[in-house]
Amino acid sequence: RFLEEISNEDYINSFNTENISNEEMSLIREKIISITLDIIINFLAVLPNEFKILIKCTTLLNQLVNIMLTYDNFGIKYEISNIFKMLIEINREDSFNNIDLYRECFNQLLKYLKEPTEQAKKTEISITKQIIIEIFIHLFCLTNFEAKFWLKQNNLTKIIISLLEENNKIVNIYTIKLLRCIIDYMDMYVCRKIFTKELCDILVKLFVDNIKNNNMVISGLLGFYESLNQKKDELFNIIIDNNKEFFTKSEYKIFFKN
Repeated sequence: RFLEEISNEDYINSFNTENISNEEMSLIREKIISITLDIIINFLAVLPNEFKILIKCTTLLNQLVNIMLTYDNFGIKYEISNIFKMLIEINREDSFNNIDLYRECFNQLLKYLKEPTEQAKKTEISITKQIIIEIFIHLFCLTNFEAKFWLKQNNLTKIIISLLEENNKIVNIYTIKLLRCIIDYMDMYVCRKIFTKELCDILVKLFVDNIKNNNMVISGLLGFYESLNQKKDELFNIIIDNNKEFFTKSEYKIFFKN
């Protein structure tokens, strides 16, 4: 409730600000939020089971999501992402329906990933999306099949395609990391459903668009294909078959020979 109050835009107006500017008051508010997040992290570390009981009776999770998506302070965003990662670890042995972490909070995060990046806020939105993707990477690495299947049911393929189509280097790099995590930790059935021909085409296009730059996007894609080749032969063949024309081109072969 305290986080809900302090994150409200009317919070500043409730103070006598004759001797303090709005900018200074905003800094004070962010400092208070940061201290509160530190308390939550310590609570989680020391009394995880009690915290699970607490969040069932409050709107705390939604407030954390709200602050992450609306505040420009990247330090606060990372603190909140660490809280969600800790919650994932605490709940990984339970059914994912035990708390509203998925249904309420993660649905909001998925919705944010779907939204196009405004040019005026490109840096802020890109980093926020990076943080959210890192949370889902953590989810894939640690949680049970039900939680991963929940992600697949929420049109994860379409979300990934829209992220790759943004032509945003930061978002592209972390989306590729998410894909690599999927092939490392997902059931083959779900992998086949996620890696549609449309997604395979986008990955190839991304490769072609960046191949001359030899940048971090290319490095990420090379790591993705290497991991794919080593661990999921069937899926690798699906991707090759979907883009056979590209993979037999001389430019592709020369690139790897070099």
